[in-house]
Amino acid sequence: MEGSAPPTEVAASPVELPAPPAGVISIEVDGAGEGVTVAPMTADEEAMMADFFKEVDNAKRDGEVMRIVSCFKLNPYEHLNLKFDATVEDVKRSYRQVSLMVHPDKNKHPRAKDAFAALGKAAEWLQDDDRKRDLHASLNHARELLRKERKKEVKADVALAAQIRLMTANGVVRVF
Repeated sequence: MEGSAPPTEVAASPVELPAPPAGVISIEVDGAGEGVTVAPMTADEEAMMADFFKEVDNAKRDGEVMRIVSCFKLNPYEHLNLKFDATVEDVKRSYRQVSLMVHPDKNKHPRAKDAFAALGKAAEWLQDDDRKRDLHASLNHARELLRKERKKEVKADVALAAQIRLMTANGVVRVF
């Protein structure tokens, strides 16, 4: 832009904030030294926050129960939320973490016992080498069948598309 003055830089001078009064919490929000001063919570507010976090925790636990009971029953990796190349240590770690969330003593969901039992069975299967080998063979077989089926579907779609192109070129079908 011709004729306009070049931009001038304004040096930002740090602002000194006064120390918060006694009993007031100062929180730094943006990491630049500028903070927000917050009054301490009352007992009622603390109780409300505790109830809120307890509800959030219960919702997570219930969600985990529902995830487990809706898993494909023959895939223990899905129950433990693991990849197929998980080690025995990964299985143990995941089992410990997830079982604490769905344990019937800690989770009041009506299907918590089912989820906990499915989780135990999945961990047992993945820690037994023979069962794990059989499971991998079954999963690989299922993958191969699925690949063949998808390949047939793709061929059928390509053949259908070729027929439509041929019919359109011959004037049998009009495209509007």
